[in-house]
Amino acid sequence: MNAVRLIWDRFEEGFIVFLLATMTLVTFVYVILNNLYTFFYSVGERYAESAEGVSEIFYSIGDVILDIVQGMTWSNALTKALFAWLIFFGLAYGVRIGGHIGVDALVKLASRSTQRIIAIIACFFCLGYAGLLSVASFEWISTLMQASI
Repeated sequence: MNAVRLIWDRFEEGFIVFLLATMTLVTFVYVILNNLYTFFYSVGERYAESAEGVSEIFYSIGDVILDIVQGMTWSNALTKALFAWLIFFGLAYGVRIGGHIGVDALVKLASRSTQRIIAIIACFFCLGYAGLLSVASFEWISTLMQASI
């Protein structure tokens, strides 16, 4: 049983790292590309009167980068979906290692039976969130498939 727990612990930590790294990388690439095409357009404008061929090269590079950026409309949705899953895994990991913020300070003031009721309500909220995320994900994927994206 310890081997299964160790494997799950490593998977959970690795998955959290994967989610954070993917979110950061996708957002970083989008922001860099979104700001990079304006640089090439401004350099192209600067050389527009003096060297016609040079300005066209910069405009072409700017156009290519702009096309890539316009094709990355999926990046915002992907980042949101990854963040939603990060909430699940990060919350579970934080509770498991005792790294939560200390929100339970008020709960610990309540009696044992009240603590159980609060815990059950919290579980229902988490299950509700999981249900909403699942339904929204299904609708999102269905819409993308209907649009042949």
